Amino acid sequence: MPAGRILQLGAKGIGRVESCAVQFGDDWPGLFLRGDHALVIAMSVRQLEKSRSILEEDRWAWERLTQLATLIETDVDQGPRGP
Repeated sequence: MPAGRILQLGAKGIGRVESCAVQFGDDWPGLFLRGDHALVIAMSVRQLEKSRSILEEDRWAWERLTQLATLIETDVDQGPRGP
């Protein structure tokens, strides 16, 4: 799914959904992260970026992590939830 899009599933009253593995049809299983969990991960990636130098052999991993952090920062709603 391109950045900037939020896929909403489920019905109201479904209750709190915890972070877990999810699978759509016969596609590969993926990972659902609750917004609060995702925000902590993004903050952790950004903190690690600031606190250490990135070794060349780690560059690929850091690129993936920073892409995920950017996706979270861009697309995960950080505002308060209403009733």
